[in-house]
Amino acid sequence: MSREFFPSSAAVAVVASGEVYADGLAAGPAADQLGGPVLFVKKDHVPEVDPR
Repeated sequence: MSREFFPSSAAVAVVASGEVYADGLAAGPAADQLGGPVLFVKKDHVPEVDPR
C-alpha cells in the first residue's frame, strides 16, 4: 500500500507495531509530518521487501 502513495520513493518511513493500537495512532501524524509512509510490522517479524 505504501507504494501506491509513494510510487517512486520516500526519504523516510515510520515503522510501528501493527499489534498495538496506540503505535498506529502515534505513527500516523509523525509520518505525515515527515512526508513518508507508516510501515506496520509484528514484534518478531519484518516482512521482506517487495521489489515491484
